[in-house]
Amino acid sequence: MANPVTIWDREGMMDRIGNDEEIAVAVLEGFLTTIPEQVDLLEQFLNDANLNGIAHTSHSLKGVAATVGGEALRKAALAVEHAGKEGDVELARKHFVQFKTEFDKLFDIIRASDLNQSGI
Repeated sequence: MANPVTIWDREGMMDRIGNDEEIAVAVLEGFLTTIPEQVDLLEQFLNDANLNGIAHTSHSLKGVAATVGGEALRKAALAVEHAGKEGDVELARKHFVQFKTEFDKLFDIIRASDLNQSGI
């Protein structure tokens, strides 16, 4: 049985930013305040069958997920991105269901974190 993918690799994120808590707070505030809008935009691109928008936005979200240590979200974004680049909107929509689940989990964990000083 494969190991489950980490929802939030806080330690990995902290390592990448030199264990600077001030940077972590800023990065996570950006995640909490701007990424939900990007997720909504991706969903709109999926509804509109906008392949360029799907590929571009999921690629950006993949990078954000990697930055904050959201490995499960990164993998889900990658699946949406690949489907979009292949021109398969239906598959991208199916992958988005998992993406949204992983986003919601990560968002809630980060929101509950002691590093969340955004008030969200």
